[in-house]
Amino acid sequence: MVPSASSVLFDACSAAGEPFLKSGTWGENDPLTLLWLYELLVADSGHSDLCAKVVNIAETRIDAAFKNPEQPVLLVKSGAESHVFPLLRLVQLRRAISNNESSLPSSFESTSTEQIAEWFENQIYTQLSLSEIKNSEFDPATLIFALQGRLTLLPN
Repeated sequence: MVPSASSVLFDACSAAGEPFLKSGTWGENDPLTLLWLYELLVADSGHSDLCAKVVNIAETRIDAAFKNPEQPVLLVKSGAESHVFPLLRLVQLRRAISNNESSLPSSFESTSTEQIAEWFENQIYTQLSLSEIKNSEFDPATLIFALQGRLTLLPN
């Protein structure tokens, strides 16, 4: 079953035009699916062309999000909201690519992580403040995602 599912997935991705990945739920070339697809491709090493395509798309998405973290990351028609989780997935995608690729995409060298790390830090402060206000919109998941993003980018 798993080899069959992987084959169907990889064949569909290989035949895809633009956008490469399209989901009614997550939008076009979303970071959630890109990361999980990348991890599957790395585990099943016979798809270097497809893996290179995912890295290329990831590079574009990561660069844009790191430069402007306030913009929604999920490209859906229903009017996406900016949320910390998709940005965290881009940080994790960047880390996965950095750990697995022999040569890093050029934008990884030039894209600063300071702005996105600061954005995560601001989310942490916002959630900590909200946690002190009774009946506020404190969201523990947002705090966790922001902490993980910040610590992944700047562990110190």
